[in-house]
Amino acid sequence: MILARYLWRELGNVALATTIVLLLILVSIMLVRYLHIADSFMIAIKISALRLPYYLGMLMPVGFFFAVLLALGRFFAESEMVILFSSGMSWWHLVRLLLLPMGVVMAIVGLITTFVSPALERVQADIMQQYRQQAASAIVQPGLIRFNHGQNVVYLKNVTAGGQEISEVEAVLRNDDGSESIYVAPRASQYYNAAGDRYIRLFAGQRYDVKDGVVSASIRFKEYTALIQKHGIIGTDRDVGTLSMRKLLVNGSSEALAEFEWRIAIPLAVLVLGLLAIPLSNVGPRQGRYGRLFPAVLVFAVYFNILAIIRNEVESGDLSMGLGLFAAPLIFSVMGLLFIHYRNQGGRWRMKS
Repeated sequence: MILARYLWRELGNVALATTIVLLLILVSIMLVRYLHIADSFMIAIKISALRLPYYLGMLMPVGFFFAVLLALGRFFAESEMVILFSSGMSWWHLVRLLLLPMGVVMAIVGLITTFVSPALERVQADIMQQYRQQAASAIVQPGLIRFNHGQNVVYLKNVTAGGQEISEVEAVLRNDDGSESIYVAPRASQYYNAAGDRYIRLFAGQRYDVKDGVVSASIRFKEYTALIQKHGIIGTDRDVGTLSMRKLLVNGSSEALAEFEWRIAIPLAVLVLGLLAIPLSNVGPRQGRYGRLFPAVLVFAVYFNILAIIRNEVESGDLSMGLGLFAAPLIFSVMGLLFIHYRNQGGRWRMKS
């Protein structure tokens, strides 16, 4: 029991430190992204806070994997494991000691991915729906407006109906080839699509294509819609991410089944990666605790990439959910158990008679 508490304390410290560092990095990136596409600082903070549990659930299997690797790696590097093995402890005893922390982390991650995260996704969708409606109905002041770092310029002379009805519009939009398209219309309106992109719809106007300062074409139109700002607000579609586990099964679509499979695969990753980390942690005194870090990163990257590929295949309908759910965890778990058996047999593939 003393050994178990010692091991669990070391695992907890390393797992907590690893998860917090990764979470801070991810939150910083996420906050910068939301601040870039949201006009409101408070909206960006709220959305980032609501996304925290989701990313925590994704990072906890990673943190536990590296915790097992580094904690046991330190024991091997400092020859503590040599003493324990000489005292009669086996690799399977080590596995049994790790089953309790594995189960606790799996339960926490499962709770986050199956209940907490979908509930917060629904709250996020409600907040963004309200923000989207406010942004779409916000009063646009007459005058010159620049979008996309000055690439697109719109001049509005008169604005009515809460910013939705615009009269006497001139818009200059830069094309990918460097040319410009100039739109002139007596009437226009603006709106946001579900992805948060901002559009302006022009009525009964004229379009001029300009290249190197020369008008190359002139076209009259009855109605024309142009994208003026990519991701003007954060997208707000209520997708399968907001559905409960039961509703995902009732939905039955390939997207819903892929989401169901993903929510179960993440908690299972704690067990799978934990089993793989145990034999990977076996390092010599000269290698140090970080001696197997590079192959461990490769194992982690390969496993999660396979999970992502399986999710895409299930989502597209090319793979059944049952096969996608159990194939990768089963194969990698068997690999981990086989390598543990290999270590337990002294590095030789022999079976007990």
